[in-house]
Amino acid sequence: MNKSDTKILFFGAFDNSGLSGNSSACSSLVQSDNLMDYHFLLIDSAIPLLAIKKNRLVNRIFRLLKRINKTFYHFLFSKPQIALIFCNDGFSFIEKGIYALCCKVLGIKVILAPRSGEIINNNKNKLFNFFFKRVVKKSDLVMVQGEYWKSYYNAFCKSKKIRVIKNWVSQDAKSYKIPLLLESKEKIELVFVGWLAYRKNLKCLTSAINVLSHQGVNLKLDIYGEGPLKPEIQNYISKNNLDKTIFLRGWANSEVKREIYKRQPILVLPSIFEGMPNVVLEAMAYGLPVIASDIVTIPELIDDGVNGLLFNSNDENNLAEKIKLLGGDSELQSKFIHNAKFKIEQFSLNTQSEKIDHLFMELVSSNI
Repeated sequence: MNKSDTKILFFGAFDNSGLSGNSSACSSLVQSDNLMDYHFLLIDSAIPLLAIKKNRLVNRIFRLLKRINKTFYHFLFSKPQIALIFCNDGFSFIEKGIYALCCKVLGIKVILAPRSGEIINNNKNKLFNFFFKRVVKKSDLVMVQGEYWKSYYNAFCKSKKIRVIKNWVSQDAKSYKIPLLLESKEKIELVFVGWLAYRKNLKCLTSAINVLSHQGVNLKLDIYGEGPLKPEIQNYISKNNLDKTIFLRGWANSEVKREIYKRQPILVLPSIFEGMPNVVLEAMAYGLPVIASDIVTIPELIDDGVNGLLFNSNDENNLAEKIKLLGGDSELQSKFIHNAKFKIEQFSLNTQSEKIDHLFMELVSSNI
């Protein structure tokens, strides 16, 4: 198979600002050594920072029409053999699902790559569930992020169609040098990076901080991100006099993230829905100790008490206990950081892109 003659219509996020873990994953994938020789046709669904802040309907509609126009141009003139479709939940899945069904009508083989954990919640809606089942059934392959999702999607299609391709970190992240032993800090420093949305469960995190603040624990939480829950978080901070404890920092671009890595605060991810969070992989690679909720694929990333801590999802008191435990023990933090560095080996870009390369070859050679 000549890779340069194989056209891959890739629906994903390709914003290079470093604001989104999904964007970093998609951008690094097309540049990887194993895949760079393929002829990729990119359909970008990344949301620009300005659009996130203003959230204007007109802007969203314009970007949607632009994607539709570009997609059908490639359908008509580029003649791709394979479509690799990264999709999230809700409207993102509906849009990408329509593209997937169109691809099948046109004889284009489809690799569906769901990336959001909130798809479980979406499937409670009967109409969405009907559409979801049809898209999954029609796709040639379903590329899932972990064993949890393999089990979940097995209820909707044959197991031979499901392939586990874990999330990945770049070689730069893997080779990042971390100190042998962290210095003790007078103040527990925490960081959250991500969307300020319901699925990220910031209410649990801010409540845990409030609990610890009333206990007299000296700590600081930096929240990096934008989203619909920002006003609600701001109100909670003001109402509970947490202005000197919790700080809303806006989005963290690549440069800001590098500064975060140097400080090595504890990353906290309190989500109730996730696919396989890139932010946890990045934290592990760059030497941030991690506390995360015990949901879906996160236990596949974090061995509780070995390379991080897991807490009972939606239990702010349990989260507060874990923050207090890890925040007060620099030796335990160092242990987690170094154990995480070993764990991260199985999530390398080279390993996962090689698996995707094999999927492309199978589809082109009609072995599926």
